[in-house]
Amino acid sequence: MQLARFARTLGLLLVLGLAGLVGGCGAGSQTPAQQEEANKVIRESRKKAHQELKADMTKKQDAPRRGRGRGPG
Repeated sequence: MQLARFARTLGLLLVLGLAGLVGGCGAGSQTPAQQEEANKVIRESRKKAHQELKADMTKKQDAPRRGRGRGPG
């Protein structure tokens, strides 16, 4: 009984180990040069998005606000 349980556990670990070896980080991973280019593109897109957000915030701050200069309510 215990030997059967051990055999099943060992078999499961063997199957999972083989699947990990076959499907793991293989030839599909990027080379360092490709990864650096991808990181550069991401940095540029984030920089552009940040600039757009910053421009929107300055527009909001420059917009006239209602009720300004009215005094105490």
